Amino acid sequence: MKLISTVSVPRLALYPVLLLLSVLVLATSATAAPIKGAERVSLSFGTFGPDFISAPASCAAFPTFPTSQPDVQMDIDGWVLPADPIGLFDQVWLGMNVNGSVTDIAGNTYRVHGHFRWIGVRISLDQFFDGVGNLAIVGPHGTFVGQARGMVISGPPERDLIFTAMAVCAAR
Repeated sequence: MKLISTVSVPRLALYPVLLLLSVLVLATSATAAPIKGAERVSLSFGTFGPDFISAPASCAAFPTFPTSQPDVQMDIDGWVLPADPIGLFDQVWLGMNVNGSVTDIAGNTYRVHGHFRWIGVRISLDQFFDGVGNLAIVGPHGTFVGQARGMVISGPPERDLIFTAMAVCAAR
């Protein structure tokens, strides 16, 4: 007596089902908070000049950038969990992408590109972002790449990109 019957399903018929299942799993995991109870945050600060761009003194070739060049986009995305019932601090899991261009005091334009992470505690609601990552500034007179700190503060407004360690400091 045969208790189990088998059904023959062509392999090609299973591919759409497997594809759909994998897409659903990826979509579900992409929206899951890394911190239980956290809220999704997306902020964009665009078309402005960073208030401060600097490099270590060991990179003497680094150009001077005035603060009034309006072509940098800073996009912050991630999760925030209010960790204190009276709102004194939050737990954050944020990323920031920086893209655009800046012009030095001699009129040369440099491309700016960076990725930053901030995983920790925010103790001031004026602090939108304060993370570390990698930053590249490339232009006709040099290439500057390294670890950096990226900050966005609301009161008073401040947006800073500060190299903390240079991997490449090359003037052309």
